[in-house]
Formats: sequence, structure tokens, C-alpha cells
Amino acid sequence: MALTAAVVERTPYRLLYLITADTQQGTTLTIPNVNGVTPDLGTDSLDDTPLGDVMDRDREFNDVNSIARARALLLGDGAPGGPDGDFNAPRCHCHITARTISDGWGVDANVDGTGNPQIVLFGPNVAATAYLEILYSYSAAT
Repeated sequence: MALTAAVVERTPYRLLYLITADTQQGTTLTIPNVNGVTPDLGTDSLDDTPLGDVMDRDREFNDVNSIARARALLLGDGAPGGPDGDFNAPRCHCHITARTISDGWGVDANVDGTGNPQIVLFGPNVAATAYLEILYSYSAAT
């Protein structure tokens, strides 16, 4: 079973997943942004909302193509130039909050083979749960 994600809440500005780890297999989970089966950033975010527009823009331009740009877009890390070379471009901030085991959780961003950004989660190798919160941010400053 490894890590699994289930949508708990969807709003125009927030996407919340419940992440569950078991003790059977690996401790990573990739959440893509390709409008596929949930968990998927494009599928799970609401259409025609600020958060949904960020996810749609990534797939439409399909030019993230670097981990630095994926991190700027999905983690809001304030990378120089920001996503698409615009420091003030809308982006997301991701936060992981442990529910049962506090050690071993982490979140990062990457790109798939076609340049789409995706979220990569890391969890402990024990039974545990956490929340992954993805928040819309108008710019790196907000």
C-alpha cells in the first residue's frame, strides 16, 4: 500500500489531502498534475478557481521542465524569477502536518517526463497519517 492520498477538502484557494503511510512498502508518493485519476492536482483542484487556474496553466504551457521552476510554482520557495520568469506569478505553498507520527514526513516538487510539475511526498516507514495542504498564493510575497 505504501503512501496513499485522499482528498479531504477542496476550495477555490485550498486543497487538503489526508496522507496515510503503512508499514508494508515504500515511503514515497507522487501526485501528478495531468488531469488523471485522483490523487491528481489537476483533477482534484476546482475548475475556474485561482488554485485550479495555477494547475491548468502548468499543463497548458507544459514548459516547467525544471525542478527549480516546479518548486517555485508548487512550493512557493521564492526561486529567482519565479515560475515562468515572473516573480509575481501566482503559485502554491505546500505544507505537511503530521497527525500521528511527527518524524519522517516531507514534501518536494519535481517534473514528470513531459515537463509537468508534480508533488513528491515522503513518509515514515511506520503506520502514520498526515495532512498535505496546498494553498494558492497570488505571488511570492503573499
